[in-house]
Amino acid sequence: MRQLFFALAFCLASCATSHADADETAAPYASAVQVCVFSAQTDDAVAACREATSRPCIEDDGGTTPGLIECYSAENDGWEHVMDFVAGELTAAFPESAALLADAQHNWQLFREQDCAFAQQRWGPGSGAQVEYVRCMATHAADRAVALVLVQRHPD
Repeated sequence: MRQLFFALAFCLASCATSHADADETAAPYASAVQVCVFSAQTDDAVAACREATSRPCIEDDGGTTPGLIECYSAENDGWEHVMDFVAGELTAAFPESAALLADAQHNWQLFREQDCAFAQQRWGPGSGAQVEYVRCMATHAADRAVALVLVQRHPD
């Protein structure tokens, strides 16, 4: 019950928050990530939320380069909100490990930036590189958020 309460509170707060990286048409997709994750009843259902919002966004847009960037950015925003919320919950639940989690998150962010820059550079110049960068960022954010959610669900 406690998790459901926090999930609903988080979703309501998140839905009311503007998304700096996604314009108004992408905001519902970012919120959909949060709804998917916090309504998921099983670990597999949480994992299945990966790309669950970028796929419909891309289908709605038709797959244009600006649309792909917008959709993957919205997906990334949604996963980052999940990640930040769950990291806060874990910090509160395990205060003795808060500094370690903060360091892990910081190091993860550095890794993600470098890994996605590497992925982008492999594409060379052009719009495909931009799409690859935001896709990579969203994929890493989803993977990390799912990992944190699973730690929260199974702390032992």
